[in-house]
Amino acid sequence: MSTPSGDHFIIHPVPEYKTSYVLPVVIGGVVLVVAVLAIGEYGGLHETFFDAVERPIRHHEFLMEAAAVSVVGLMVTLLLRRILSGLRQLSSFITMCAWCRRVRLDGEWMSIEECLRRRDRTKTSLGLCPDCYRASAGTRVAL
Repeated sequence: MSTPSGDHFIIHPVPEYKTSYVLPVVIGGVVLVVAVLAIGEYGGLHETFFDAVERPIRHHEFLMEAAAVSVVGLMVTLLLRRILSGLRQLSSFITMCAWCRRVRLDGEWMSIEECLRRRDRTKTSLGLCPDCYRASAGTRVAL
């Protein structure tokens, strides 16, 4: 059996994505499209730009188009939030060596304690889990 070397077990991390801008951008787009629809229906956009014959204002048509745009905007928002949530979850993965249990952070291999300290500014302490405590109950360790 050979030892893992180089980039053999490495999964390249996904960059972090901020999702706070998604909702305002989609809402802004929906408002913009609804505004264009309103200008088209109530401001004579068709007659001005397309030399169309003037037609009566159809409130129900505008409301249906605005509702359709709003529903599509809502679906796009939900889909984008779900996709970005998945990307955020993937970016939280840590690559760990299957052989020595060290982890890779920014191209450098280090202990898990050092990775936690650098990545999350987390301090670590030592302790024993219940299984290890029971297993070591009969042994004395000199400090």
